[in-house]
Formats: sequence, structure tokens, C-alpha cells
Amino acid sequence: MARADWRKLMSGKDGKLFVDDENGVQQLMGSVKNFHIMVNHSNIQEFFIGDINAYEIPGSIAKTLNFTELVVEDVTLFNRYIDSITNNTALIINVEGVAQRRTMYRSSDFQEQRVRATECIPTGQVDILKVSGHGEVIQRDWSYFINGKIRTNATLS
Repeated sequence: MARADWRKLMSGKDGKLFVDDENGVQQLMGSVKNFHIMVNHSNIQEFFIGDINAYEIPGSIAKTLNFTELVVEDVTLFNRYIDSITNNTALIINVEGVAQRRTMYRSSDFQEQRVRATECIPTGQVDILKVSGHGEVIQRDWSYFINGKIRTNATLS
């Protein structure tokens, strides 16, 4: 078995999250602490007469986006969200998560993975204002259901 190349490992400092504004221009969410884009598979389990084995067939998938924002200012996304609930409309966003890996040869050379999720709408709880104990940074948790597609615009090698 080949050994993994430790020089290709990445950490949180290598990630970025972009959200499209109302005009479709990507805006860096510079105050995001963490984010994850996930897919949950729900399969259908079936059994056949005379067979002790269970079998699963594809049923459905649910795609979600979750992120935690450190509250610095009420930037574009928060204001758009408040406007949407005030006006009884749905906030629909498109996002792109990026992981960049610098090469060992020149810091200006890098490889990146880009994952784009479209037609994301708020789901579950969204923090409007969450204040914890003294000395804690104020954070806002966001949860979105991805109604559109997830696609990769660039992959790592």
C-alpha cells in the first residue's frame, strides 16, 4: 500500500465559502468559522422470500449546507434573510465551497477543489442572535436545504 503524501494535507485555513449576491456575483463569507456540504442517502430495504439477506435499493438523497458565522457585522446574507422573512418571501442562495492546496514548489502555485450548490433555502433553525457566556464570540448558525444541484468546478489531484 502506498503511503499518503503528507505534503498534500490541508487544514481549515485552506478553505473558503462564497455566496452569490442578488446579482449573481460571488461574495467571500470571510467571517465563516466552519462549513460543510453534505448528502444523506435514504435507501429502501427489501427482503426476498427464502433469502435471509436484506438488500437496499436507492431511494432518495437529501443535500444540506451548514455553516457557522462569527458575527462581525450584518453583511449581505443576514440582511437578505431578514428582508425575506419580513416580506414573506423565500431566500434562495447559491454557494461555492473552495479548498486550496499550495504546492511545495512555489506559493503562487496551487490546486483547488470547488464544490457549487445551487437553490439553497433555509431549513430548520437559523440563529438570528445567539449570545453565550462572557468572553465567548457571538456566532450565527445557518442551515440550508439544497434543492438544486451539487457539482464540482475543480478537483484535486
